Amino acid sequence: MSNVKIFRDTIHGYIEIEKDIVNSIIDTALFQRLRRIEQTSMRCLYPAARHDRFIHSIGTFHLAKKISTNLSQKFKELTSGKFVFDKEYFSKLQFNLELAALLHDVGHSPFSHTLEDYFKLEKRDGEVKINKQLKEALSKCVDNDVYVKFCENFANAHPSPHEIISAIISITEFKDAIQKLCEARSIDADYDFIIRAITGTMHDDIDKALDNCFIRLLNSSAIDVDKLDYITRDSEISGYDNVKVDTERLITSITPWYFTNDKGNEQLVLVYDKTALSVIQNVVTCRNALYTWIYSHHKVQYETFLISNAIKEIAKQENPGNPNLFITQMFCLENIVNNCLCDDDIWCLFKKHKDIPCIKELLDRGNQKKAVWKSFVEFKEIFPERECDLKLGDFSVENFKLIAGSNALEAEEFKKYLYKYKDLNIEAQIIKTSIKLSSIDRSAILILLNGHIYSYNTLLEELNPNLTINSFLYIYVDKTIKSVLDNEDFVKYIKDYPKFRMMPPV
Repeated sequence: MSNVKIFRDTIHGYIEIEKDIVNSIIDTALFQRLRRIEQTSMRCLYPAARHDRFIHSIGTFHLAKKISTNLSQKFKELTSGKFVFDKEYFSKLQFNLELAALLHDVGHSPFSHTLEDYFKLEKRDGEVKINKQLKEALSKCVDNDVYVKFCENFANAHPSPHEIISAIISITEFKDAIQKLCEARSIDADYDFIIRAITGTMHDDIDKALDNCFIRLLNSSAIDVDKLDYITRDSEISGYDNVKVDTERLITSITPWYFTNDKGNEQLVLVYDKTALSVIQNVVTCRNALYTWIYSHHKVQYETFLISNAIKEIAKQENPGNPNLFITQMFCLENIVNNCLCDDDIWCLFKKHKDIPCIKELLDRGNQKKAVWKSFVEFKEIFPERECDLKLGDFSVENFKLIAGSNALEAEEFKKYLYKYKDLNIEAQIIKTSIKLSSIDRSAILILLNGHIYSYNTLLEELNPNLTINSFLYIYVDKTIKSVLDNEDFVKYIKDYPKFRMMPPV
């Protein structure tokens, strides 16, 4: 009888996972809840884009295993520098990386990233509660020296709430499972490494260079197996697969390398062979396209707003005296662990409060407001940044975005101003957003070319200009109003709002 279970995946084909991993981790209630947490908020735009955190986690595990297996032989052959291949230590990092990749989203919040910031609301002794819970959990698993060092390094890391919760669950709810899986393979369980890999917490000790290489494979500012899976998966599932990513070619091109840094110290890093340049270009292009045309799409942004705002409105009804208490009791580690909190729970909550206006819009798409302009390209054409450079007294895009999108009181005043436009009684909603084109650090992608290391950014500078797109705004109005709006006149009316004018210096 085979000791593996085969998962048929649309993206990666047949994925084999050992049955003891399936039985002790994947088939548990906590991991199965990921089947009921959608990967993205794209379904309002692409109805067929139905995929979840479960299959993404399986895919990330698969890529981590392929990369680490591929690197095994290359590390054995590494002869430059002071690196000495320790088969036992390498095997430990390899298997613990695979477990970390599998569990990296096990604590994910419902509705992808839309509601995850609610997990940061509760504080304990002046610190975010989940941060303290992570440290407390680790202190029970490792020696004090390891614990102290992690806390020092964690202060310089910036993990998202779901990464922190995933790390906690990994070393609490799955601690025994991890221990047994490692023992069955004669490998030491490394809980410190697992939570570092999940949260992207790097060592500052040069002797931990190999550990850092493996951490970067899962969580880095460059390309990692997490990004590689969701980029290819989101692109394929949405149908927006205009750029193909050859993951196999990318994986086989990764190799370890020693070089002397600016301080004269030898440094161990992972680099890509020059043959992977075209694939890396496709990864960057595909990811930027997803953020530009899908994740920041006006419909996606509006539905995200409705979901987030619905929670706030429900909290006001459930606990008028202390709405935050309702939110922190709903969005907490304990609710995930004890009740397997997922998208279904939130939808049930919405249906219970279906008379709240924003929930009515969620449930009945025909009542949703429509965007006046529909992309950042239109926004930039309508409100060119150059207008800020004209003589004092002219319309300022900077003031527009600051007041209308960031200042709650001023935004309400601006809404009142829009309400009066041509006596149309416009009930407008303003959403400030941005396109995050800079999350893949192209300078951190290292390319081996003719025995020398170059940053990807340097080699292909002409193809990779600074693609930072500043924040912009969507304005949404009732669809019956949208049909009679004269956009040109409406834009002029917006620009005439007194507080959007450039003010003379004091």
